[in-house]
Amino acid sequence: MLEPLKDGEYFHICLQKSYIPHKPMMRGDRFTVGDTHNPFFSFFENARSYKVNTPEGSEQVPAMRFLREINRGKIECPDLPKQALAIANHYNILARELIMEDARQQTAPKAPSRKNCMWVVDELGLAKYWQTKLSKRSYIVRLHLEGNFHKGDATLLMNESEPISETYEKAKRYWLGDTTDDPLPEILFTGVGVVIEDHVTDEEA
Repeated sequence: MLEPLKDGEYFHICLQKSYIPHKPMMRGDRFTVGDTHNPFFSFFENARSYKVNTPEGSEQVPAMRFLREINRGKIECPDLPKQALAIANHYNILARELIMEDARQQTAPKAPSRKNCMWVVDELGLAKYWQTKLSKRSYIVRLHLEGNFHKGDATLLMNESEPISETYEKAKRYWLGDTTDDPLPEILFTGVGVVIEDHVTDEEA
């Protein structure tokens, strides 16, 4: 089981993505987390679609229709394997997050929801590891946080095809704070915070 967390210093990775509406976090910024969907979950408010040229002009075609029309030979897609994987991954993550929220409500309803939380870690080394997995177009900030925390093992998150019963069992373990033999810790937070330091490096830690 993972130890309960307290108010204090944590690290967050600021991604430079087009779907993130917030201005870059800078030293001295104060913020509140938990009142609205976070950028990660809000991303799914934008239906995945593809621009397709037709005799009448161009149109945005929803992802599933895009694949159906390719299958029928009505749309050509030179990089179909890449696009099909991107679409599958999109809906795999959405399904995972909906299951995780359902499991949270059943298992740990007082824990921060993954829909409106801030993602943080409590070690700079771990933040830098996650940074390599997430995006090079990012930077790390040091925060002081006060509020509600949940520490989970990201290894338990669904990232492959599996029986739904197995997904729910792993989700339950995540919310109970169980860990695998090779855990990958992540922390969910809601509350208030302040940026102590932006663009943290090893030398500054």
